[in-house]
Amino acid sequence: MPLLLFIGAMGALAETKKEYMPVKKVIHSVLAAWVIFTIIFTFYNIVIHYKSLATIDNLRAFILPPSLTFAFLPFIYFLALYTAYELIFIRLNIFLKNDKALARFAKEQIFILCLMNLRKLNRFAKENALEFTRLHDKNEVLNMIQDFNKKTC
Repeated sequence: MPLLLFIGAMGALAETKKEYMPVKKVIHSVLAAWVIFTIIFTFYNIVIHYKSLATIDNLRAFILPPSLTFAFLPFIYFLALYTAYELIFIRLNIFLKNDKALARFAKEQIFILCLMNLRKLNRFAKENALEFTRLHDKNEVLNMIQDFNKKTC
């Protein structure tokens, strides 16, 4: 590996000036030969040692990373959803700090509107950021929700 790193660094240096073009060609040829040798050596060992390669443990080792990644995706989605709700709710708490009941009502209505739809929640937050500062009663909250519903339908 250190030898390949050295050869790769020489190749990168050889690309900086036109006078090093012959060196660049030699280095690329050496690297291409190394890649071909590695591929042939790998396939040779797969064919020769087939029984030790095709085991249940190796199958598990190959399947485990993609399955763990797939299982992690719902967590990431719900974390993003939680974060988006948290940002909206913090804004509501700041703008409606004098009326806690209205803030709670607005939070409930937004949650009922968006539920688990992260895209809809982000769009709602983006389009209604200024409306949060103008809320004074429940009718204005309901009007904001209805206007958003009309835009999305």
